[in-house]
Amino acid sequence: ELRSLSIPGTYQEKITHLGHSLMHLTGLKSLDLSRNSLVSLEGIQFLAALESLNLYYNCISSLAEVFRLHTLPALVDVDLRLNPVGKAESDYRLFVVHLLPGLRRLDDRPVRASEREASRLCFAAEDSLDSTEGIPDARSLV
Repeated sequence: ELRSLSIPGTYQEKITHLGHSLMHLTGLKSLDLSRNSLVSLEGIQFLAALESLNLYYNCISSLAEVFRLHTLPALVDVDLRLNPVGKAESDYRLFVVHLLPGLRRLDDRPVRASEREASRLCFAAEDSLDSTEGIPDARSLV
């Protein structure tokens, strides 16, 4: 069973959507889709064993799309650098740290204990990760 998959985009070809293309890769531990044109993470939920996800330089623009990662409890390393969501959302990093409690690295930087505490305080009003209140456009994911 496949454990690692790397499909970085090229100048000629780029992936924009995952769809059901990863459905049968349930044992995948590492996925590199850097330098593509992904606008949605729909379909990522099939990768329950995923530990490392590289989405560097894609087109993910909303926290609602990032919210899809909450179904991946094994994630410890995520790279979303050079995606519009990082610049558009002021609490982006704290949101991802809150969303993925087991995360050790985000955007090629270690997650610090102070960030975990800040994310806990920032999102203390959230009843649980199942609640979509306060997450822009996340209601459409449920």
